[in-house]
Formats: sequence, C-alpha cells, structure tokens
Amino acid sequence: MMDYQSTAACGPKPANGGKRRMNKQRKPVRVMLVEDSQPVRERLHSLLEESAPVVIVAEASTVEGAIMFFRQHRPDAVVLDLDLTDGNGGAALRAIKRLRPACVVLVLTNFAVPGYREHCLQLGADYFFDKFHEFERVPEVLATLVTAPAVQRV
Repeated sequence: MMDYQSTAACGPKPANGGKRRMNKQRKPVRVMLVEDSQPVRERLHSLLEESAPVVIVAEASTVEGAIMFFRQHRPDAVVLDLDLTDGNGGAALRAIKRLRPACVVLVLTNFAVPGYREHCLQLGADYFFDKFHEFERVPEVLATLVTAPAVQRV
C-alpha cells in the first residue's frame, strides 16, 4: 500500500466554538497521522479541521512510511494506529520515541484491550484511545498541546 504525505493545513481553528484563545505567539501543533484505513484518515482530517488548532504535516499507512515521514517532518504529535499494512504500529512507536522522546504519541486503535494498553504505554505512548469509544478525544488532546510551553514542542 502506498503512503501519503500532506502539507495541507487543518487549522489553526479554535476548539472552543469559534472563540480564539490561542496565543498568537504559539504555533499550531504539527501532526502526523499513521493509519492504514483511508476512511479513518479522512474522518480524522474532518474532525481536526473542525476543532483542533493543528497542521497535518504527513500521513502514512505503514510502519516504514511512518518512520520515514517522521524523520522528514519531525512533528509535535503523532496519531498512531496499531494495525498497519506492513506490521504492528508498536514498531513505529518505538522508533518515534527513540528518535524524539518529546513527541506526543496518541495511539488510536480497535485493539483497546488492557494488554495492548500497557504495552503501548511501556513503549512510550502518551495516550491510548479506543477508536470505537474515544475517537472524538483526539482533537481535545491535540488542542491542549497548543497551550503547552513551546519549549516542550521542539
């Protein structure tokens, strides 16, 4: 399967119903999406465009693509699926955290069972969400990163 790269902006748009709270000196969060399902990627794009002050800098559908685009774009945050076309997203998570420990990784998966959760958190995931029940939390978390001190988003 082919990986995708995008530099299209998804914001900055406020996540608070149209009221701008973002400090003008703060930059939008630079996000990479790693998801093998095109409909899910499109849904994430729509959700982020509507509510989170982010810029999607790259997209990948494979572990290999995720690592390659991460090295190229060095995003502030990664939304990562575990079940990718060429393997387990845990390998991408491990590589991302090794390359840039400060990067915020949100695992978004259909395999939201306790064993996977603990494993991903041990590998360095900052958040672990169930696609079915917690999909809508992704923009909330990304919006909070905008207000985080810029030094944490090197």
